Amino acid sequence: MSYRIISYMMFALIFNTGILKCQEVLLSDKWYFSHGGAGETLYEYDFPPFENFIPVALPHSVLSPNSALWYYAKMKPLQNGYLRINTDDGAQLWINNERIHCLESGFYPVTAANDSLTVVVRVLNNAMSGGLKSVQWISPSEYKSAENIYQIALHGFDRIPSLIIPDMRDTELRSFSFWGDSQGGLDTFALIIKSLAQHNDMLTVGLGISSNRSDPAQWIQLNTLLNPLIHKNTGMLLIPGNHDYDGYYDNLYPAFYHRYNNSKESFGYHYTKNCAFLILDPNRNFPLSIDSVQRRFADSVMNVQSWQRADWRFVLVHQPPFGQGWPGYSGEDFLAEWFEQNAEKHKVDVVLSGHIHDYERLSLKYGGQRVTFIVSGGAGGKLEPQSSNSIPTMDKVIKKHHYGRCEIQKNSIIVKIYDSEGKILDSFNIQK
Repeated sequence: MSYRIISYMMFALIFNTGILKCQEVLLSDKWYFSHGGAGETLYEYDFPPFENFIPVALPHSVLSPNSALWYYAKMKPLQNGYLRINTDDGAQLWINNERIHCLESGFYPVTAANDSLTVVVRVLNNAMSGGLKSVQWISPSEYKSAENIYQIALHGFDRIPSLIIPDMRDTELRSFSFWGDSQGGLDTFALIIKSLAQHNDMLTVGLGISSNRSDPAQWIQLNTLLNPLIHKNTGMLLIPGNHDYDGYYDNLYPAFYHRYNNSKESFGYHYTKNCAFLILDPNRNFPLSIDSVQRRFADSVMNVQSWQRADWRFVLVHQPPFGQGWPGYSGEDFLAEWFEQNAEKHKVDVVLSGHIHDYERLSLKYGGQRVTFIVSGGAGGKLEPQSSNSIPTMDKVIKKHHYGRCEIQKNSIIVKIYDSEGKILDSFNIQK
């Protein structure tokens, strides 16, 4: 049996709940919801008063990015078992005021009780809309089956070599591809990788891989899908997105991402003879932010010779500073502010982002520096609604699955956007 087939089988076993036949959680059918406080962080928070909660039905979701969402219910498990909590994005659990930490495989242990237990779930929403989707009770035997599958997938993941980011400091970069937010659209993502592999670009940039990346089976799947590029020795820069942190909301350190990406940090800097790439990661904080460590790092690299002498300077960040494609969302204000402070000073040319599941672009001038913002979040995930936000007014919005390429010359970049079948959706020039 081929390695590819084995990878797909393990992936199917992990995600086919029909195989696991998980029972519904033994709860009252009453869930209650409250928004968290404005100043909540990963480690600093207060439980909202229960009188502030309102009744809701699951699945529940609200448009409230970068915020904490609180839920509680009463439950009475008849025997020891585990809870599987499905949220957008991260989940934290308390039972009778005691914090219950997530196991490596993504389950939460729960003890049988004669009296009702108060179950509190804190959802950390780094997406746009987020909330509590479902809570399932898993029996010990079902958990054992799921754990065995997890261990098989973990063993398979351990056999995958880490990506090797090539040293291109002495190389003239002539072209590279970019894509973002593959999520569960694996057939579409496979088509996109097959199409972009035909271009023979030296480098590809993933602007957020998405889906539940605390599951080793998904990394096996990703590696299989990227094989057309891996076999061609294409350089890869994989930028973490919010869903790459799923399952890591105890400490916001996505271990599998770092293992696969052969990295210790989720932000960084890479350069060639003619191009410089600064990678920022707001997702390592809750709520999203460019923390002081990254700000100092960015200031230092944007003052080195390789950045200053580059023909073209790129900033790569999953969340966009500007975007129109999701109704009620216009991009991240803290990123817009960061570019206001740094774009002209450090001569930023192009910003590549994902997060919004469509293609968008916008050209803005900061003093004498023109910056092109590109949103490329259409590598397979479900596309955004046809209606868009009223602000900002982007220069172009196309709600189709796609990937992009930059063909680089000394004083110009030709940007081409392709659909999943390789047909051009948009093409434009960036001039010095």
